[in-house]
Amino acid sequence: MSVRIYVASVSSSKSLQSQNMKIENVLKANNIQFELIDICTDTSLREQMREKMGDPAAIPPQIFNGDNYCGTFDSFIEAVDDGHLMEFLKLK
Repeated sequence: MSVRIYVASVSSSKSLQSQNMKIENVLKANNIQFELIDICTDTSLREQMREKMGDPAAIPPQIFNGDNYCGTFDSFIEAVDDGHLMEFLKLK
């Protein structure tokens, strides 16, 4: 399985852009391979993300390991702060 991050590359929200960068930086710093899936390139990707989560209103960034949902940006940061990143990403 691989870590997949659903992101939106086209966003006027500085907060969303910052969240995307923070996730990428943490994963790179921990040598965790990941795939970015940009929902702006194809609207079916946004629907795919929402369907996997079971939330028709979800917005990126959203984090998965393969098709297994891991969580939101906030839960990602909480896992990093608590030292449970690998468990959060379902890599342990």
